[in-house]
Amino acid sequence: MKSSSLKCTKCGFLGEKRGGIWHLLYISNNESHVSKKSYENLHQEASAMAKDGSYEVLGAFSRGNDTLDIASGQGFIEKFSPETFALDFSLNALQKSKKKGAKNLVLASAEALPFKN
Repeated sequence: MKSSSLKCTKCGFLGEKRGGIWHLLYISNNESHVSKKSYENLHQEASAMAKDGSYEVLGAFSRGNDTLDIASGQGFIEKFSPETFALDFSLNALQKSKKKGAKNLVLASAEALPFKN
């Protein structure tokens, strides 16, 4: 399995890409660690996609644009717009997103976005 890495020039945090998912998760407080653990447990099982058409609409808006889906969950938007960047702090959720066809997967916290702008 090919691995890539990158280092934050600001804080020195080292992230790497494993299995098609960028691992850039940095959690600095205990409350977030507790939330992450609960969220990982939630995403052990597949969840049902809303049938109201909302994910299809969001996917249509995302296609062809530089789009970031923060707290992407199991990749319902990415199912309709695989180029959307899916960011979540649950590895289980991102692995399910990958199975739905998501191409740009980032394991990170919304509290510490690993992007320049």
